[in-house]
Amino acid sequence: MLSLASIIEEGRAKCGDRPALHFRDATISYARLAALVDSFAADLMTRGVHAGDRIGILSPNCPAAVVAYFGGLRAGATVVPCNPLLKSDELRYMWEDSGV
Repeated sequence: MLSLASIIEEGRAKCGDRPALHFRDATISYARLAALVDSFAADLMTRGVHAGDRIGILSPNCPAAVVAYFGGLRAGATVVPCNPLLKSDELRYMWEDSGV
C-alpha cells in the first residue's frame, strides 16, 4: 500500500536518477533524496524519536524541509510543519497545541 511516507522510496525504485526536486540552480534526484531522507530518519531515531512521537519542523520551503518532513514520517513520527515567519507566541501555541 502506498502511503505518504513511502512516496520517496517509490520514487527511488521507479525513477532513481530522475529529478525529484528543483531548487534555485540545484536538482536532487529521487535516489539522492531517498538517501537523505533515510539518513535524516536514522538520525532522528538515534536521538530518541519513536513511532508516534510528534516533531516540529521550522524551515522555509526548501529541500531541507522536504528531507525533514519525509524523514520524520519515515521515522514514524507525526510531523508538524511550521512557518518560520511565525512570532514566538504563535509558534509556542502551535507546538503546545499539537504536542510537539
